[in-house]
Amino acid sequence: MGLKLPIGIDNFRKVREDGYHYIDKSMFIAEVLDTSAETQLIIRPRRFGKTINMSMLQCFFDLNSANGADLFKGLAIEQSEWYAHLSRYPVIFLSFKDLKALSFEEFLDGFSIMAAEAFRSRKYLLEKLDEFEADDFMTVARQQCSTTKLMHSLRLLMTLLHRHHGRKVILLIDEYDSPIHSGYGNGYYKEIVAFMRGLLGKALKSNDALEKAVLTGILRVARESIFSDLNQVMVFSVLSHTFADKFGFTEAETENLLKTAGLADQTAEVRRWYNGYLAGETTIYNPWSILHYIATSSEGFKPHWVNTSSNDLIRDQIVHAAPEVLDDLQRLLRGESVETAVQEQTVFDHINQDAQTLWSFFLFCGYLKVTSKVQRGDRWFYDLAVPNTEIKLLLQDIVEVWLRRGIGSAKVKALLESLVTGDVDLFGTLLAQLVKSVLSFYDTAEQNPERVYHAFVLGLLVHLGDRYEIRSNREAGYGRYDLSMRPRDASDRGVILEFKVAKSAEEMKSVLQEGLDQIETRHYGAELEDAGVALRSEIAVAFYGKDVRVRGREVDAR
Repeated sequence: MGLKLPIGIDNFRKVREDGYHYIDKSMFIAEVLDTSAETQLIIRPRRFGKTINMSMLQCFFDLNSANGADLFKGLAIEQSEWYAHLSRYPVIFLSFKDLKALSFEEFLDGFSIMAAEAFRSRKYLLEKLDEFEADDFMTVARQQCSTTKLMHSLRLLMTLLHRHHGRKVILLIDEYDSPIHSGYGNGYYKEIVAFMRGLLGKALKSNDALEKAVLTGILRVARESIFSDLNQVMVFSVLSHTFADKFGFTEAETENLLKTAGLADQTAEVRRWYNGYLAGETTIYNPWSILHYIATSSEGFKPHWVNTSSNDLIRDQIVHAAPEVLDDLQRLLRGESVETAVQEQTVFDHINQDAQTLWSFFLFCGYLKVTSKVQRGDRWFYDLAVPNTEIKLLLQDIVEVWLRRGIGSAKVKALLESLVTGDVDLFGTLLAQLVKSVLSFYDTAEQNPERVYHAFVLGLLVHLGDRYEIRSNREAGYGRYDLSMRPRDASDRGVILEFKVAKSAEEMKSVLQEGLDQIETRHYGAELEDAGVALRSEIAVAFYGKDVRVRGREVDAR
C-alpha cells in the first residue's frame, strides 16, 4: 500500500525526519497558545496521541531544537501567525509514562534518575551559578537530594533556565497520572499523591519563570488531592470543545487515510469496530486501532487498542460492582445507553462506590462514549454507551476471563446452559464450585453479602445477553424479584432467581423454601407470562459464607 505508518512511534522528530505518514495535528500548537490558561491539563484515553503531540510541542517551542523549521515545513502551523513562536522558549519535557513502580521508594528512585538527567543535560547553566546554587544543582544531578528537595527540583530548574535565557519556560509533563495509577494499585496511593501535590504545586503556583504548562493524562485526579490551590489550571476532557480534534483521528482524517491505504471500501466496518468516540461534538476514531488495522488489514478486523494494557483496574471495578451497575452493564452490552451525571474529578478510593462515579471513570478511560446530554436545573446529564465493537468485546471478555480463572470456560458454559435447559441440580453444583473458586471470604463477609452474591450471579449472565433480557430488582406481581431472565424468543424457557443469605448452615434448608415461597406468593413470574413466556424455572439460591445451595421448580403456564 506504500504507507509508512508510525505504529508505536510517539517521537515527533523521528516521524517527520524518517518520512512516516503524519496526520497534521500542528494546529494544536496554535490552540495551546491561544488558550489563555497558563496551565492546561488535557485528559484523553491512552494511545490517543498525547505523547506525540507533546513531543511536537517540544520540537516547536524549544530554543535548542535542531532544524525546527524543517520539521514543520508544509504543516498547517507554518502558515499561522503562531509560527512566530518557533524556537523561542526554554522547554522542559518530562514523561511520567514509565514511572510505574511497585513501591514508593522505587518511584522515588525512578524520578530521581529523571530529574538528574534533566539537570545533567543542562550543565551549561553552571557557568552563571554561585557556589550555593551550584551545590543545589549538583545535588540533583548526582541523585543525592532528599525527597523534599526532589519536590523542589522542577521549580529550581525552571528558575535557572529563566534567568540564563531571559525567557520564561514552557513546561510539558506527559502522562502525569501514570505514577498515581501505580500507587493506587500497589498500595502507596497516599504517598504518591502527596509527592505529586508538592512537585506540581511548587512548579506551577506563583512561578514567575513559567510561560505555559501543558500536562496530559488519562484522568483528572481530584483537586483536593493533586491540584489544591492551583486555581489557574484549566482542564480539557472529552467533554470539552477545546482541543476536540487534536487527539485521535477525525472522520475526514480516517476516510482519507483509508483511501490512501486502498481500504476505502472498508470504511463502514472500520466505523463499527473503532469509531464512536466523541470529543466535544467532534466524532473521533481510535488512532491506535486504525493504524494497526491498516497495517494488518489482511488479517481482518480484531481488537487492537484493548490489548495494549492489562485492563486490571477496569476488570476489578466490574467484578466488585453493585448489582445496579451490572444491570446497567447488561444494557450497555445490548447497545443501549445509561444516563448519569459525570464526575470530572477522580478519587480512586471512590470509583466503585456508585454507578455515577464508575461510569464517569469508564468514560474518561475510553470505555464509554457520550451519545447525548440534557440540562436539568443546574446539572448536565449524559447518555453514555459502548463506543464500538472493540470495546464491547473487551467488556464481555473481562467477565469471561474472570470466570474462566475460577472454574474454567467449559464449566462456565455448562453453568449457563444449565439455566437455559432447566437443569437446576447441575446449576447448583457448578455455581457452588464457582463461588468457592472466585469469591474471596472478604467479599462474602461484608455487611451486605446478599448484594455480593446478587452482583456475582448477575455478572455470570452477561454472555446470555444475546438470547435473554437480564433484569435485576424489577417490580413484578406483588414485589421485586432479584433476577429475571426473559427469553427474546417467547417459546424458550424463562428463569426467576431469588437470593437468600442464611445465618447458619442449618438454616440453609429453610431459607431455600422461603425463597421459593416468595417467588410464588408474590407472583414474580407474572412479568414473564405477560410477555408470552409460558415455561419457566423458579430457583431459590441460598448462601452461607462460601457454601451455596440451590432449589428450584419448573412452571408451565400453558
